[in-house]
Amino acid sequence: VGTYRKDCAEYAVVPDLDAYQAGRIEGLQEYCKVDNGYRLGRAGKGYATVCPADLEPGFRLAYNEGREIYIARSAVKKTRARIKTLQTDLSHIEEDRKYLLVDLVSDGLKGSERVSILYELSELGKDKDAIEYELEGLYDKLADQQAYLESLTQHASR
Repeated sequence: VGTYRKDCAEYAVVPDLDAYQAGRIEGLQEYCKVDNGYRLGRAGKGYATVCPADLEPGFRLAYNEGREIYIARSAVKKTRARIKTLQTDLSHIEEDRKYLLVDLVSDGLKGSERVSILYELSELGKDKDAIEYELEGLYDKLADQQAYLESLTQHASR
């Protein structure tokens, strides 16, 4: 209220502390509703522990329930993004591999150039294997995350 007092003084207005307090209490009654707690948590919004003691437990419980769904949904999105990145990397590897194979059978290559291309192909193969291995784990992880998210969503009390 001190900040408002300063701001209002500039315009010769005196803030009404009683009206401010009444408005704040009314606003908190609305803000601290259980459904709002759930909605805020599910949207990933923060909570600054402003609810009155009588409304705090219900609000906090609903907020945490919504927040858990938000966190689970974020984990699914993160895993999907990683899978997409790795799939793109695999596409690039396959593309590079095709060009190298064309180069490998080109006429006029020196032996050292062929050795270099074979080495690059070998490295691409290792990269491909590593990515495929990681993808395999990510597909399993994604399935678990999606099942958990589905379970949370189905059992949400809202």
